Amino acid sequence: MTVYTWLDSPLGPLLLTGDGLALTGLYMTDHRHGPAIAADWRQDASAQPFAAA
Repeated sequence: MTVYTWLDSPLGPLLLTGDGLALTGLYMTDHRHGPAIAADWRQDASAQPFAAA
């Protein structure tokens, strides 16, 4: 399962991805090889990987 959230930063919005326990990715909006959000991903800013974000 992949969870994700968006984080505002001075560089622009960042996409944070996680597996429910750990942060697995951090991508800028125009990241060349960034992932596309899949239908089975769950948006959850309160998930464990993002608690300190």
